[in-house]
Amino acid sequence: MWRRYGDAVYTLLTLAVFGFETIALGVLSLSFLLGKASGIASTPVEAILLSVVISSASALALLGLYLLSYHFISSMRDRHHADQVDTWTEWWVGLALAGPDEPVEDHGRRKLPRVAVDSVLSLLEAVKARRATASRRH
Repeated sequence: MWRRYGDAVYTLLTLAVFGFETIALGVLSLSFLLGKASGIASTPVEAILLSVVISSASALALLGLYLLSYHFISSMRDRHHADQVDTWTEWWVGLALAGPDEPVEDHGRRKLPRVAVDSVLSLLEAVKARRATASRRH
């Protein structure tokens, strides 16, 4: 639970820092492109060095944006996958506990999705682990 909120704070803080740097870099780049910052790069070598610094900083800003986006999207995907696994786990447990005469809810699919298989495999692993610990006790 604490990690979810910690990740959100980290993401927002990093986004704010990168946003500030990107805005400052954009203003600096535009001022050089429009020629309003004369005197800073007075020689051709200084202009080349300045353009290398600006392009490197732009690449780093894009990389940071990509990392933040990837982090956000993967955490959302993980939460969605965990919710689906929970749903399928409840369905498998209900199926296992249902008597032979009780109707079972049908998901209406011929082929099980990967998340359903993951769910039943994790249940089987949990049952095997529980049996192993129970057999050690006796």
